[in-house]
Amino acid sequence: MYKAEDRKRVNFMISKHLLVELDQLVPERKRSDFINDALEKAIIHYGRKKACEEMDKLAASHKIRMSTAEFMKLKNYGRL
Repeated sequence: MYKAEDRKRVNFMISKHLLVELDQLVPERKRSDFINDALEKAIIHYGRKKACEEMDKLAASHKIRMSTAEFMKLKNYGRL
């Protein structure tokens, strides 16, 4: 659970069908935590996807070839 002082109220739009599903699946007092967790995962995934795309562009522009093991080592560098 996130502390209230670590939060900021925001105003944005979501699709009606997503709101209906959220209302049906997630209890009222748990929705903010659910949205925070989902958004955090989506941002991490998006960042990794963009990083992989940039690595692909860099490799293509320099005609770099590497094995899957070498690529995975670079991709996972610095992760805990």
